[in-house]
Amino acid sequence: MTYISRRKQRRAATSAAPTSDSSPAPSTSSVPDGSVDEVLAWAGDDYARRAAALASEQARKRPRKTLLAALEA
Repeated sequence: MTYISRRKQRRAATSAAPTSDSSPAPSTSSVPDGSVDEVLAWAGDDYARRAAALASEQARKRPRKTLLAALEA
């Protein structure tokens, strides 16, 4: 996995023109409830998925610190 700063990811997301064939943003309901590895594999390098996974994990009663740290990195 290559590191791209959050600032660059946000700039790319805001400067990219939406296309008609672009997929809709993932919802937090599609975030897997599995292990840390499963969630990280699902999120990959996609900023929107990582943000959805982070929001979903923070909404849990007992969020997993290791997953939060990995998603925020």
